[in-house]
Amino acid sequence: MGQGIGTVDSKGQEIILAGGLMDENSLDEPTKVASVSRDIDGLSTKFTYTFKPYSLTVLRLTEAH
Repeated sequence: MGQGIGTVDSKGQEIILAGGLMDENSLDEPTKVASVSRDIDGLSTKFTYTFKPYSLTVLRLTEAH
């Protein structure tokens, strides 16, 4: 079994796919529901993050060296 990592880099990335509960893409609105990426800061081995409702969120974290 692995030991995990010691520290987390303070910078990372969030990738969010979000929309309203009934939102969907269509020919008229092909990107109504699309992923958005942005850099985030202030990460550590313990941090608080608030997820958007009705979303799929990927947090990309890296080990600090």
